[in-house]
Amino acid sequence: MTPTPPYLFVTCQAGMEALVKAEYLAQVPDARAAFSRPGLVTFKLPTAAPALDWVPSGILPRTFGHSFCQVRSDVDEVGSEGGTGSRGPRLGARAFGELLQDPATFGADPTRQRLIAAAVQTLATAAPTATWDGLHVWIRDGLAPASHAGRQPAAAPPAGWQHFVADLQQALQSQQRLPTQRTANANAPLGWRVLDVCLLESDQLLLGEHWVQTPAQRWPGGVIPLVPTATPPISRAYFKVREAVSWGGLDLRPGQLCVEMGSAPGGSCQWLLEQDLRVIGIDPAEIDPQVAQHPKFTHLRCRGREVKRRAIAGCDWLLSDANLPPNYVLDTLADLLQHPQVQPRGLIITLKLPNTQLLEHWNQWTQRVASWGFRQIRGRQLIFNRQEVCLVATR
Repeated sequence: MTPTPPYLFVTCQAGMEALVKAEYLAQVPDARAAFSRPGLVTFKLPTAAPALDWVPSGILPRTFGHSFCQVRSDVDEVGSEGGTGSRGPRLGARAFGELLQDPATFGADPTRQRLIAAAVQTLATAAPTATWDGLHVWIRDGLAPASHAGRQPAAAPPAGWQHFVADLQQALQSQQRLPTQRTANANAPLGWRVLDVCLLESDQLLLGEHWVQTPAQRWPGGVIPLVPTATPPISRAYFKVREAVSWGGLDLRPGQLCVEMGSAPGGSCQWLLEQDLRVIGIDPAEIDPQVAQHPKFTHLRCRGREVKRRAIAGCDWLLSDANLPPNYVLDTLADLLQHPQVQPRGLIITLKLPNTQLLEHWNQWTQRVASWGFRQIRGRQLIFNRQEVCLVATR
């Protein structure tokens, strides 16, 4: 295979591909949109320089890296991002998720082994001398969070997925492309060079790599790993606050006081209480009994604009997940933060987007938060966000 021009892959929430493309092409006008699938887009970069010279700057990308090529299990020819190879059917998000559960497709051992053999053979040509510190094997986003049944962020892994990951890892280790002591899909430390293997279709992979530069790049596909919970999560907010704290690198410590506006039914509060924090939930609606009865939880049954400032004086962290327009939420926070005793270390704000055109106001929102004395302000569409984004700010 002849060398191909450099390509950048970017992962995102399914349904946000057009916005990611427009945002990136505005950032790098000489780039060109290339191959895409729900939850993943690629760009042909303007020169042969390393792809990471064009790091996406928006809030919608999950993770990114240098894309080598695509491979399929049923053909010898390797397809570049520009489309020179064979292509299978373009499956939509739901059809892809359903297909992966069919044991006759990806779950069948011959399919997995052919795919692994094709990947190893292709890497020998596309990156003949490369070795990697870690391996991330992941599935492009099959369904948008709003479409998931239950509280999980994505469809369940296909039958045979763990065998596929383990066999691919063993094949790469046998060729000394990957250290023998490394486990695939482990959180990668900053600075590691990681091989990316993304399942595009049941018989098609995208191969790439990235150097870990951001917290989200430590996770396979930019998706924070799920962990077992002691008790069932009350709501999706449980996962959102955990992800926001992990991605934001926030230093929440036992005994600190957290205040959340829009706390019902209590998912975020549940996770915060598990971290041994004191929590005040502000919401006129009912709170789940397992949170409401916790000795370190206080429920203020009112709206954010009705709360007495002295009731939340000395809070360390101020959160908002209220189902209200962004400007209304920011107005409420601005009013609370005028009080000299309401000066939290940081903010975790969910901004609802009934219309994605509201993202045009992102810079205005961050400038307003900066005017309150917060120096570091970042945004991200979390894995557990639906049509909303998370803003994290610290002093």
